[in-house]
Amino acid sequence: MHTLPHDAMSEQALIGTLLLNPQTFELTEDLKPEDFYIKKHQYIFESMNELVREGKNVDLVTLRNKLKERDLLEKIGGYKALLMLAEIPVTTAFAFDYVDIIKKHARARKVVESGRTLEGIGFKYHEDPDSATRTLESLMLELADPEKEKKGFLPMNSTLKGFLRELENQKGQGGLKSGFPSLDEILMGFRPGQMIVLAARPSVGKSSFAINIATYIANTYKTPVGFISLEMGSNEILAKVISSLGKVPLRKLKTKDFGDHDLRNLGKAVETTSHMPFHICDKAGLTLPEIRRLAIKLRMEHGLGLLMIDYLQLIRSHGKHSNMVHQIQEISMGVKVLARELEIPILILSQLSRDIEKRDNKEPKLSDLRDSGSIEQDADVVIFLDRDKDQTESEASVYVKKNRGGELGKIHLNWTGAYTQFWEKADYLSNIS
Repeated sequence: MHTLPHDAMSEQALIGTLLLNPQTFELTEDLKPEDFYIKKHQYIFESMNELVREGKNVDLVTLRNKLKERDLLEKIGGYKALLMLAEIPVTTAFAFDYVDIIKKHARARKVVESGRTLEGIGFKYHEDPDSATRTLESLMLELADPEKEKKGFLPMNSTLKGFLRELENQKGQGGLKSGFPSLDEILMGFRPGQMIVLAARPSVGKSSFAINIATYIANTYKTPVGFISLEMGSNEILAKVISSLGKVPLRKLKTKDFGDHDLRNLGKAVETTSHMPFHICDKAGLTLPEIRRLAIKLRMEHGLGLLMIDYLQLIRSHGKHSNMVHQIQEISMGVKVLARELEIPILILSQLSRDIEKRDNKEPKLSDLRDSGSIEQDADVVIFLDRDKDQTESEASVYVKKNRGGELGKIHLNWTGAYTQFWEKADYLSNIS
């Protein structure tokens, strides 16, 4: 008899990871005990889930007691077997990979088993063709799209309960404020599940604008912010944070030419920054699945209220695409799905097409989004930033050109290049079409 597809090491590693960090259970939401091939791993995982449902901690002691209570402790090899699983060298960073491997092998076993079932259907077809056809259709539906989330229709009562819970949780505060009152008046904050696109031509300051927003949210709300920079290094980002917070010219941070006043401001800025839940990843060439794993890991370890990605066109495709448009289309859709999956707003930066520079009217349009109309389609909010990039002190315009379910508008900000900071002179707000 042939052994069915499975990976014992991944099963062991996942159980060891769950014992090391029970928060990893968030990744096992779609995993079932029968997805494990080894029977004792099924018993252990099932007992762990029972502890979670009961609101109890999952550790060696509680798990041993639960297994003993269910007369399963000896079947898994006793307490010594649990200790061995707990001592496996693992890291929570690979938890998603363990889950993925286990699910893939479980699906492979289903394919093998369905082959046997189809063989049986072939023999029974002439006896009961309707029943055989229904069985065949159900197997095909189950195996056709295993990655798709298995959610069906929800009754209005269930939807209403979730809606009321969301209202209660918001307590009238709306989404996360950006720190720019006029922009917040238009958007009513950044809300969970939103994909917010911030676009501009190079050197206009879109990274600095995003860093200003991230700094404000992390400092004001104490909400963890993840900043994935595919272009700038973490030291460069940190320098901009400290420069804008402490009003210390960025040039002086590079030359180390500080006066007494600069040193005092620098000290205060460093103190403030050290307490901000602002997390930076500056690894270049990330794919969207890698970004997803990083975001899930950050959420498990520190929490995550807002994710920023700088910038969309630098995300590496993990598939084969005939052109850049198809690549961006896949990434844009993936970012929107990720925002909904993590239930957080994602602010992603994007480049604008050069065509804008050829026009007499330089005001950005949605069609100026570079490489794909899918960005316009997938985004909940599209914001354009514009200013004279040759001026170190200048006015800047922020256009809200798409706001799903909300107003459009234009706001005016000031730019101080020395501190890489945008700031609002007054709550000036004007509507645009």
